[in-house]
Amino acid sequence: MSADVKVSTRHALRVLRPGPFRRYIIGSAISDTGTWMQVMAQGYVMSTLTNKAIMLGMANLAAGLPMLLLTMAGGSAADRFD
Repeated sequence: MSADVKVSTRHALRVLRPGPFRRYIIGSAISDTGTWMQVMAQGYVMSTLTNKAIMLGMANLAAGLPMLLLTMAGGSAADRFD
């Protein structure tokens, strides 16, 4: 089953025309870039300071643990109070 579908760039970018959605996408891209830079910098600093792989892993665990632990509680609270 094959279908020839042409998608022009103009039509694909039409979704960015409304102001609020465009601002959301741009803000999200800027925020994600900052988050990626922070993760890379933390890894670089930990590798430079200790030169131990276990310490790099512990730093990444400490950065991600709150998200893992609070996901269920946050979702439950959002469902209850929404």
